[in-house]
Amino acid sequence: MSYPLFSYGVVNSIFFGVYGNSLKWLDRHESNKKSSYLNIYLAGCIGGAAQLVALVPVDLVKVVLQSQIPHDTTGLTVDNARYFKGPTECAIHIYKTSGILGFYKGLIPNAWRDIPSYGIYSLTYESLRQTMIQYGWTDSKGIIAELIAGGCAGTLTWFSIMPFDVIKSRYQADLKREYKGILDCVYKSYRQEGITVFYRGCLVTCLRAFPVNAVIFLVYSKTLSYLETHF
Repeated sequence: MSYPLFSYGVVNSIFFGVYGNSLKWLDRHESNKKSSYLNIYLAGCIGGAAQLVALVPVDLVKVVLQSQIPHDTTGLTVDNARYFKGPTECAIHIYKTSGILGFYKGLIPNAWRDIPSYGIYSLTYESLRQTMIQYGWTDSKGIIAELIAGGCAGTLTWFSIMPFDVIKSRYQADLKREYKGILDCVYKSYRQEGITVFYRGCLVTCLRAFPVNAVIFLVYSKTLSYLETHF
C-alpha cells in the first residue's frame, strides 16, 4: 500500500490542476460565469488524459503486487510466477525486462477507462453540487453538497468503467504473457468465466468509491477556496 499511498496524491494533483486550468481555457470566451456542461466534461477528459503519465506506472506495480495473492514466500507464486517482496523489487524487474516503456503496459485500456470516465466524474460532481445548492439541499457552507456530489460522482464513474478496469488489471498482471493483447484478454476472460467477470468486485468498489471521493472533492474544494482567498 505504501507505493500507491504516496503516489496517488501526485496523480490527483495532476488531474485537478489540469482540469481547473483546462476549464478556465475552455470558458475564456464565455460571458456567463457558469461553465457549460460540455466544457466541464471536456476539461475532465483532458485532466484524465494528463494524469495517465503518472498513474499508469503506479497502477501497474500495484496491480502486479496485488495479483500475487495468494502466494508463498519462496520466490514463486502458487502458479510458479515470479513473486515480488515489494514495489521496489517489482519496479526494478519491470525496468530490467522491458525498460521504461514496460511501465506503460496497459496504457491503452487505461486511456479507454480514464479519459471518458473523468469527464463523467467531473460532470456528475459539478451538476449534482450545483443542483443541491440551487434547491437548498445543503448546509450554509455547502459541505453536504460537496460530500454527496463527490460520493455519487465516484460511485457512478466506477460502475460505468468496471469492465475496462477488469480487463486493464488482468492484462497488466499477465507477466507470463498468456494474453496476446487486450482483445485476446477480453475474449479469453469472457470464454472462461462469462459476462459476469467484467463486473467482478463491482459492489465493493462502488461502496468504497462513495466515501473516498466524497472526501477528495470536499478537501479539493475547500483547499482551493482557501488558497484563492488568502493568496
